[in-house]
Amino acid sequence: MSTSASSSNNNSSKALRRESALALTLSGYLGVALSTTGNALDEYRGIWLVGTNTGGSVVTCVAADDPRVRGAALLSPRADFDDWAAQPRRFLEHARDIGAIRTPSFPPSFDEWARELRRFRPVDAARRLAPRPLLVMHGDDDDSVPTVDARQLAEAHGAAELRLIPGAGHRLRLDPRAIAVLLGWLDRQRQGEGALS
Repeated sequence: MSTSASSSNNNSSKALRRESALALTLSGYLGVALSTTGNALDEYRGIWLVGTNTGGSVVTCVAADDPRVRGAALLSPRADFDDWAAQPRRFLEHARDIGAIRTPSFPPSFDEWARELRRFRPVDAARRLAPRPLLVMHGDDDDSVPTVDARQLAEAHGAAELRLIPGAGHRLRLDPRAIAVLLGWLDRQRQGEGALS
């Protein structure tokens, strides 16, 4: 491996670690999503966003507030973070136990971090996203996020396509049925865009 490739890989891994640390706060996660989306929107005429799990919730917030986003597809999203906000110390311990948080001094301000959990309202963002297209998918055997979250997001949007995948759990990105639904939906969006151009 050349020195420049090695240096580039080292910088990439540092950036990933920095992004991982940011992702532990919802505002950090939102910042990464906005930065990535902004770069794509600068290059393309409009985009559809796809997010899984908490990323789906963040995608809802990003898409709702940027009219250049044509629509969004969400896999196993949360409608809100109230359950985390109700017991932030317990959630923080859980995140440490599963290795999502490895830095002992995180968060720098526990109180601000805990308040942030209540400020992000994907269900409110789903209302603002309408009438742009929204696909909400959820596994009916998801043991991490209840299906009611998907129903709340779809209902708040008003015209969302809601798909419950029988027997599927939380990690829909690994379920071929969910991926087939997602790809079909994205293809229909692309075809619909061609008709509008």
